[in-house]
Amino acid sequence: MPEERKPQWVRFGAGLRKAREIAGVSQAQAARATGWSRSTISALETGFRSPQRSQVEALDHLLATGGALMRLWVSLANNVDAPEWFRDVLALEREASVIREYQSMLVPGLLQTADYARAVIRSGSPWFSPQKVESLVEARVRRHEVLSKTGRPVAWFVADDVAFRRRMGGPAVMRAQLERLLELSGDVIRLQVLRSEPNTHPGLGGPFRIMNFTDRQQVGYAEHTLGGELTSDTREVEELNLMFGAIQGEALSPGASVDFVHAALKGT
Repeated sequence: MPEERKPQWVRFGAGLRKAREIAGVSQAQAARATGWSRSTISALETGFRSPQRSQVEALDHLLATGGALMRLWVSLANNVDAPEWFRDVLALEREASVIREYQSMLVPGLLQTADYARAVIRSGSPWFSPQKVESLVEARVRRHEVLSKTGRPVAWFVADDVAFRRRMGGPAVMRAQLERLLELSGDVIRLQVLRSEPNTHPGLGGPFRIMNFTDRQQVGYAEHTLGGELTSDTREVEELNLMFGAIQGEALSPGASVDFVHAALKGT
């Protein structure tokens, strides 16, 4: 049974068709060059088939697009299954030159493993179907490309120590999550742990992030139970900047934070 057409893949298909026509390659020629059937090429161009990364890479190479199809695919794929209120944040995340984020309860989403994300989503929305959970997990994991791409942003995260002690998904899942944090820390991200003692600190208002760009003003994003709110208001963004700085001042240094994560790993 053919897949249902999804708007994002219709858009990708239009881009693919345009690239193929510019290259002067017919569907039949594309099919022979890739080893796929002509119906597969047609389904990709009409949006009836969801393109896989390997297919996009092959088409980029065949049509000599300079990576244009992969960039389009990443842009569209990262928004698949994301809640509508979060899609603007994802688009900005991909364009940011600097990302600073504070999380009060959980490991930041950009750093979550698939199993950890699955545990978080199941815990937060136990009424979701298995299919819905998996689609959200896939969407979250696709965000990892932000930290692995060429020209990745400077990424600085601060999280309460409870995020590293709460065993989401059980000991094995948490061990893998902590190992990923240690793998990323230093070369890819900066991580600081905010100790829960003393009991008061500037981050009690909840999670937020600040994103910088090379071609526009800073944007702030504050989370709440039913979603989140973006702001480019100068005074509001400045307040978030001050808050993030104050939280950093209360947190362990990056080196001490890595030691804290190592200790948490030994305790799982």
